[in-house]
Amino acid sequence: MATAKNRQASKKRTVGKGTAALADDLTRAAAAGKKKLAAALATIRKLRGEGTAAFDELWEQVRDVLESEPPLWRHGEYKNEPDFVRRELPGETLRSVKRNILVASCFTPQDEAAKGISFLEELALYAQERAGASKRPAAIDIGRMFVTIPAGKAGTVRKRARDASVDDVRKARRALRQDGATAKRSSKQEKALRSAIGKSAGLSAVTVAIRGEQVSFGCVPLEEKALRALGRALATVKLSG
Repeated sequence: MATAKNRQASKKRTVGKGTAALADDLTRAAAAGKKKLAAALATIRKLRGEGTAAFDELWEQVRDVLESEPPLWRHGEYKNEPDFVRRELPGETLRSVKRNILVASCFTPQDEAAKGISFLEELALYAQERAGASKRPAAIDIGRMFVTIPAGKAGTVRKRARDASVDDVRKARRALRQDGATAKRSSKQEKALRSAIGKSAGLSAVTVAIRGEQVSFGCVPLEEKALRALGRALATVKLSG
């Protein structure tokens, strides 16, 4: 029958083996990461010498270094992403690197030659913002995509992305941000109105709807008592601040 001392010794040996195995796994993972980084850097350096013809391939490779999990640059002697960019991508900034990765990930070389990097960056950001996504969109078919552009009193104009200008897309992005801010403000104001009205007995079924600068109330009982209660409730509401 095993004694307590023997069991404790066995447990220590098991823990020791587990720790050693973990250390071996980490060592192998680090070696594999360094090997992948070295291969990626060799490819990046080669592609940088090939000019614009290698734009997509280059920036997709850089994307893999920066966005792998964990990032491959961590296997090198870099302090952070900006340090990697400074040392391995001279002439670029972290901002321009992110832009180039976005464009290379979303569009074809033919799109890049026809429309230019600045336009395609704006278009990719527009697609992401319109979808309310936190991540960049998948490959974008510029021939099938439309952009909704504000047109003053005429409302909006819908253009095919391939026919739009960079200014068109920027206007469309500004309109999206304004619509989002308006929706957020309206939602907050509706909540304040409903909260105030809901405190009054007999007004629980009253509905509130804000559209632009107009507010409408529905299901208000056609009774003097209810109308006075609604007036008192509305007098307490603060829509700003």
